[in-house]
Amino acid sequence: MRHRRQLYFHISLLIVLLWNGSIVHSQDEQEKSISTSIAGMEELLMSEKILINTVERFADELQAKVNALKNLVTVLRNENDKALQSPEKYLHNPLNGFSLIRRMHYDWNNIELYMTKPVGESYIEVIRKYRHEMPSTNDLFEASEAIHRLQTTYDMRIDDVVRGVLNGKQYDVKLSAVDCYFMGLHLSAKKNYYLSGFWLYNAIETYQNSDYNTIIDYGLDKPNALYAEALEKQLRYNDALIVIKKALSFRPDDADLTNRKNQIELQAKTYNGPPISYSKPGPSAYEEGCRGKYANKPSKLHCVYNTTTSAFLRLAPLKMEILNLEPYMVLFHDIISDQEISDLQNLAKPNLKRATVFNKSQGKSTIVEKRTSKFSWFQDNTSNTTIRLNQRIRDMTGFDILGSEMLQVMNYGLGGHYDTHFDYFDVPDTSDVVQLNGNRIATVLFYMTDVEQGGATVFPNLKTAVFPRKGTAVMWYNLDNKLEGDPLTLHAACPVIVGSKWVCNKWIRSKAQIFRKPCYNLFTTAIPTSLPVVSKMHSNACWITTFLLMLATLNSIDCMTDWEKSFSTSIAGMENLLLMESTLIASVQQFTEELEQKVRRLKSLLDELQTENQKGLDNTEEYLHNPLNGYALIRRMYYDWPNIELFMSEPINNAHVEVIQQLRPQMPSYADLSEACEAIYRLQITYGLDPADMVEGILNNKQYNVQMKPLDRYFMGYYLFGQEKYFHSAYWTYQAIMSHEDSDYNAIMDFGLEKVYALYGETLVKQNRVKDALVAIQHAFTLKPHDARLMQRRNAIELLVNTTTDEASEFLVPEADPYQLGCRGFYSNYISNLHCLYNRTAAPFLHLAPLKMEILQLDPYMVLYHDMISDNEIEELKNMARPDLKRATVYSDDNKQPIVVRTRTAKSTGIDEQISATTRRLNQRIMDMTGMDTEGSEALQIMNYGLGGHYDTHYDFFNVSSGLKVVKEGDRIATVLIYLSEVEQGGATVFPNIPTAVFPQKGSALVWYNLKNDLEGNWLTLHAACPVLVGSKWVANKWLRSKAQMFRRPCYK
Repeated sequence: MRHRRQLYFHISLLIVLLWNGSIVHSQDEQEKSISTSIAGMEELLMSEKILINTVERFADELQAKVNALKNLVTVLRNENDKALQSPEKYLHNPLNGFSLIRRMHYDWNNIELYMTKPVGESYIEVIRKYRHEMPSTNDLFEASEAIHRLQTTYDMRIDDVVRGVLNGKQYDVKLSAVDCYFMGLHLSAKKNYYLSGFWLYNAIETYQNSDYNTIIDYGLDKPNALYAEALEKQLRYNDALIVIKKALSFRPDDADLTNRKNQIELQAKTYNGPPISYSKPGPSAYEEGCRGKYANKPSKLHCVYNTTTSAFLRLAPLKMEILNLEPYMVLFHDIISDQEISDLQNLAKPNLKRATVFNKSQGKSTIVEKRTSKFSWFQDNTSNTTIRLNQRIRDMTGFDILGSEMLQVMNYGLGGHYDTHFDYFDVPDTSDVVQLNGNRIATVLFYMTDVEQGGATVFPNLKTAVFPRKGTAVMWYNLDNKLEGDPLTLHAACPVIVGSKWVCNKWIRSKAQIFRKPCYNLFTTAIPTSLPVVSKMHSNACWITTFLLMLATLNSIDCMTDWEKSFSTSIAGMENLLLMESTLIASVQQFTEELEQKVRRLKSLLDELQTENQKGLDNTEEYLHNPLNGYALIRRMYYDWPNIELFMSEPINNAHVEVIQQLRPQMPSYADLSEACEAIYRLQITYGLDPADMVEGILNNKQYNVQMKPLDRYFMGYYLFGQEKYFHSAYWTYQAIMSHEDSDYNAIMDFGLEKVYALYGETLVKQNRVKDALVAIQHAFTLKPHDARLMQRRNAIELLVNTTTDEASEFLVPEADPYQLGCRGFYSNYISNLHCLYNRTAAPFLHLAPLKMEILQLDPYMVLYHDMISDNEIEELKNMARPDLKRATVYSDDNKQPIVVRTRTAKSTGIDEQISATTRRLNQRIMDMTGMDTEGSEALQIMNYGLGGHYDTHYDFFNVSSGLKVVKEGDRIATVLIYLSEVEQGGATVFPNIPTAVFPQKGSALVWYNLKNDLEGNWLTLHAACPVLVGSKWVANKWLRSKAQMFRRPCYK
């Protein structure tokens, strides 16, 4: 079964938040940091190749999806149109109601999966908007339980129910195979395997191969597998074996089904006993009443006009049918008008909530399965209708309703019922619920609708059943003359088979009847001509404010969210589902019409992606050495592929989207994209590059075979806008405008020219170029004339044009600082009196194998060694480092904790000097080169710089007191920096205060002293690693500590 896909966040909004510093990068994001290492980016190309192949296979299957969706829409539309012709009549039938809830809960979830990622975002958004309103698992459980309740209460055959025959009457409705399956699933979960088997058999018999079943992922393997389990639980192993083999024939590679078949096969061979026999229990008194067995019960009682209960009845007597004397029970006819019923229903519908039952042990009202309906309470003076109805209740009963509970209006939904119960509270007189106003002496129940089948009020102990008739009201006494509960009043509301049952009831409390009803003298068998008048009440009665209790109950129910939504417990609650489904069907229909265009767009997208990806795979090293390729790859993997996934999902074959989802953790994050943008900007500023050249692939006056796409340029502008670099943002955004073209690729990315113009307009506003900004925003508005936000911005900028007198901000390009001059190569021709030589004196070994040494500086002492490491040694160091590269850190200002900072963008790993023969040789070579001892020094650090990788100006020494942890072995007296790769452009090590620049040469090593002779830091050693412009920079460095040099180097001259 498919799992619901989580769609990506709103990309633009979060990028703005990120680049304005509103989102803090997690340590994990910083650690993954793809852009800070070329090595980390190489795998992205292969990942993208896999993704492209996935899209290609998806495109091949997409045409079949169009046909399936057309058939799906036809099926859904036919059923929904039929329902909307008369929603009330449609929903009166429980099978329609059940199918609707099951469809909305299960099918639409799968349809959404089938559609996502949408061709048109707005269509899927319609489904998502209604997601929280759709039936939950609890709704489906209750709907299934309702069908089961109807089937057992009214003793209906399951195959009749499936065919639409309810209580012997044929209806124009049938349960689908999926409906039957879910009924079987429900009953299996309740361990009712006998009845579950009947439902599952019907699920198998009614199944048809169809696009609808394909889309909702429903095949014959499912009902057969579950049917086999139901048979197995009944010890019918041979039958179960036949069925499980059928299930396996539909999914022969399913390991679970194979295991089940083997287990059942073994049980069939070893079990010789009989199957479990099932005998249907006889009907209970309650079920007999629901089935109409009491309807023709002979009675000596008769109908009268009640004229004596109140003085008003002499003018307007009430039609009263006496049903029972002990307990006293009467049925009033024509007691409430159609208009009054309509008023009550309209008052109730907006406030219907799940009905509750008083829990004796908890002392409060709770939701229970035995009562499935929704209700709403009304104060006696809520409206003229409620005022009249309360007065009528006084006239009908002769009771005072002071202190009684509010009017309660209820609606029963799918199989809605209320199991056998008493209305009175079976609690001591001292209990809070009866202490103030007494117990429920009488119940008045108004029937507000006719119910076609079912819904009777049954009194099993009296063998009396009252079936709903619109406009009637039944009234009975719950307490005997001693004010004790009468067990004969046990009653229930039978499940509604067909129809919508609305009732209104009033529970009358006993304390207010102190002068209305006597507490002694039993009724005689004589028919009373009027209700007895009370003279005195029992002196030991205790009372409580039921009104306050009910208010508290209502408040507590509000938090029961899952139960509260409960569609199946109210017909009124289900009517909106039909309208909702109609809206959803319209969305699917529009989606289907656009889906055919999706195939063409995908193929166009594939052509572009394959061309670019193959270019990278043909020469990965050269491709990724160019920062524009690296940036575009990261930006593409970060932004484009999530959009492609959204465009593809929900797939025909889950495996296609799952490939993307499996690779998602490896894709760039927001932090990666932010760093990539910053890297491109760093290169622009450090090397004085023109964005107009950069977008065309010209770097430092050298043309490369690459161009930045419009999206690349736009994101640069977007990022710089967030950094408040408005001049540069405008420059990049203008380049995006000039290169933008309508294409399927941009359409899939939801990248329209109006976005670029809108951003360009904002950058101009920030520079006080409001007239130019108005032109730009007008272009955006022309492209998207119904965009309210663009209209508001245009109006706001028009106002600025008319009111602003400030001149446009002038941007002056700053002079290059010493660091930037060094990176640009201005120090490479620096004239020096120093020279090259062979170093033979630093160690005895050098007498045999001297090192080529170029002296660069004397203060601070700085030399460059040539050919100090072989290609094989370099490759071995790289291979050791690659698996463990992590984001490079610097020590915090207090020199206590290494942290990740934006001033150092590289990845590194420390390698122990004893890990291999190569590292041991290299460590010895460093001692020979420097004449220093490496004991106590830091591990050899291997680093790789990625996209615009750099390390801003800094010192290697700590220059702090020796008491801190980082200098327990002394400060960093010297640095050995070994270049492990050539770098085509950029990547120099620059000392701006000297001024000196050393450009990477593979195999060379730079050594300099960080401390003066008094072991104080030498401020002339300020240095930086210039951004890598083109190439991959690998270095190894060793920081030598001062403490071990006690006998190697004097501390003063």
